[in-house]
Amino acid sequence: MSYPPCSPEQNPIRDFPNVEAWHKRVTSRESWVKSMEIRDKLMDQLGLMPNGMPKGVTNFKEYEAKIKADAEAEAAGKQ
Repeated sequence: MSYPPCSPEQNPIRDFPNVEAWHKRVTSRESWVKSMEIRDKLMDQLGLMPNGMPKGVTNFKEYEAKIKADAEAEAAGKQ
């Protein structure tokens, strides 16, 4: 995977040991690992980070500003 896992303090399922065990089993499967490798390549080709935001955008406020700027640039180009 191209993004780091949560730290133990940030792990939202740490209080649910059965869910955590299930998650570990699923994410360790060869098919899961392969699908995540394919996903990472496709996201990279689209210029996206694993969270779906464009590369270089670090927060949602920046993302909203980029969307607005892109829409304005497209509208200006159509005139």
